[in-house]
Amino acid sequence: MESEKIQKIINKTGSVALIVGENHKEQDILTREALRIFFQNKGWIIYLFPETPEDIKNKWSLILDNNHKNPSLSSEISVRLPNNIFNVKEIGYEEDDEFLTLKILTDGNNAGKNDILLDVKPVIFDVLICINSPDDKFDNFKEKISLTADDKTLSEKIFEITGDEVPPNLLFASLILETDNFKNRVTEGSLNLAHHLLSLGANKKFIDEVIKKEFSLSFAQILGRTLARTRLNKSLQSNWAFISKNDFEKAGIKNADTSLIRRITKEIREIIPRQPTLVVLWEDKENNVWALSATEEKNEKEVIGPYKSFSEAELKIQQTLKEII
Repeated sequence: MESEKIQKIINKTGSVALIVGENHKEQDILTREALRIFFQNKGWIIYLFPETPEDIKNKWSLILDNNHKNPSLSSEISVRLPNNIFNVKEIGYEEDDEFLTLKILTDGNNAGKNDILLDVKPVIFDVLICINSPDDKFDNFKEKISLTADDKTLSEKIFEITGDEVPPNLLFASLILETDNFKNRVTEGSLNLAHHLLSLGANKKFIDEVIKKEFSLSFAQILGRTLARTRLNKSLQSNWAFISKNDFEKAGIKNADTSLIRRITKEIREIIPRQPTLVVLWEDKENNVWALSATEEKNEKEVIGPYKSFSEAELKIQQTLKEII
């Protein structure tokens, strides 16, 4: 197991890069923060990619450490001189406001600049940990570990690594988000973890209050407008919801980002009779149409687009569903 792999290296001291995917979920950030605190207490150098979004920092400010800053990334520059060409006698440097100049004195004058080899290597992480992240844009690491939710929640896997060395509210908040307040993924393991975190001092009432703050009047209005434009396509076993640019404006929403659409999608699935697929289509400020496709089978929410119109998006996605069914 990947958690056991981490256990073998945690007593060492080094550097770790903690990665979440481009379409990360809120709980991915919270579990990453739990790991960050764990490694920080071990004296490791920690890099977060991408850094924690400001909206999540603000929402969970009472349990997140917002003072973390990524250390400056460094590179190793090597100047290599072949021994059979260069006979180095002395090495020094000069520095001014613009340049640092290496001064290498050699014996003989037969070498040219094409004989000099220059290597630039980025900083090497001792460990790269990808959290629910299938894509890997980094190749400068000694050890790679992937943590994903499967038969266990991600929160359970993180706890297997950290034990009690983690703020209980932080991991409990992640567990509530992963299980949708214990409506999904309810297993003996997830319930045991919840019980243990409560015994460590996790405050469920506080966490529920933080989550409920998202349900503002504007969110209620855009959810209502979306539900009014939701319909069933029985032949394709799918529900379809449409949100126009005007709907966002009427609800007082200036920036309709993907996280908002995911929240809307989550609420729709809880309210209306479920179908294997839910497609939410929305219009951005530039009149482009995007779609988020949520499937029961994979429990994934894939964003696709852009399309020129709702009609184009609907036709193309329907054709894809026809090929699948």
